[in-house]
Amino acid sequence: WLKRWSCLVTPAMLLAWVVGAAWASEEVCSLSGAKVLPRVSREEFLAGYASDAELAAQIREDGPLVVTDFAPADWTPDVIYNECSENRVVFSYYAYKWLTKLRAELPASLLKQLEAVLKRFHGWTVDEYIDFMKKGYSVAEYKTYVERIEKEGWPEAPQIPEKAPHVLKLALAHVARPLYGSDLSMTNVCPELVSRWSPEKQGLSYNWTYAANRAANPTLHAHRVFWGPRGAAAYPMHQNTHDQVSVKTILSGTQRVAVVHPSQASRLEPKKFGNDVVFAVDAFGGKSDAELEQVWVDTLKPGEALFFAGGWPHQFVTGETHMSVLSLLCEQRA
Repeated sequence: WLKRWSCLVTPAMLLAWVVGAAWASEEVCSLSGAKVLPRVSREEFLAGYASDAELAAQIREDGPLVVTDFAPADWTPDVIYNECSENRVVFSYYAYKWLTKLRAELPASLLKQLEAVLKRFHGWTVDEYIDFMKKGYSVAEYKTYVERIEKEGWPEAPQIPEKAPHVLKLALAHVARPLYGSDLSMTNVCPELVSRWSPEKQGLSYNWTYAANRAANPTLHAHRVFWGPRGAAAYPMHQNTHDQVSVKTILSGTQRVAVVHPSQASRLEPKKFGNDVVFAVDAFGGKSDAELEQVWVDTLKPGEALFFAGGWPHQFVTGETHMSVLSLLCEQRA
């Protein structure tokens, strides 16, 4: 099917689709029937659950929840800028894997078209882009990159033809956005903060794996950092390979988020890519015909923390330049 499309899609057509007149200044939700996320105060939240396991069960049953004033006061991006300026920021580890696979499998004509878009937005060939994703910037260099985009701007929400192959849609949508530091292990980007920004500082027992493994390797349980400019996005609408409850705390800027009940997943046009499930429907990428009954779309602000089940379809896109941390709720399991 990729070869069939290679003769129908030209580089000029792709550039017209991606950089056409309909660039959005805001990431507009394309899902009908969306509700805003419910919010509770930190005080109400901490008084409402006897255990993390009880909280996780409630999130899976009732859906996502935002807790206000949840970020500790000393969690600020300036700490990372000042104390960890020489450490590395790498880009979209999971996207690196599937782009590497795509480079090996995409017909030469489509690869050339992908490269045309890459050169337009980043000035790189496919090989140069993939190599740089792994190498990355220093914290100081990436801070300068983000500030430049803040000043000069960046086109957002690329329009991609509906009939294009799904894997090509994913690639084009990804490479037409700014470089995004996503799923950055705190142990790599700023190891000095692993203990000071430990999950327990927020008042709950967060973990990156089950509690029984904590003593064996405590660095596995550090937060993941997400840091990027307006319009940046790590992944399309997707489901995690686990169903643990995730907690995303916004430290600065804003993020647009969409969360969909798993009973509605089939309406999002699911696609299997290796072990991952991604969806053709883009919550912030133009119109969608998907009729959904349980979907939440909102903007997360500094200090807020979103609790959501990783097995539920979800998607994040940066609004104002932001930094956030994400962890998994620790649950005792047999």
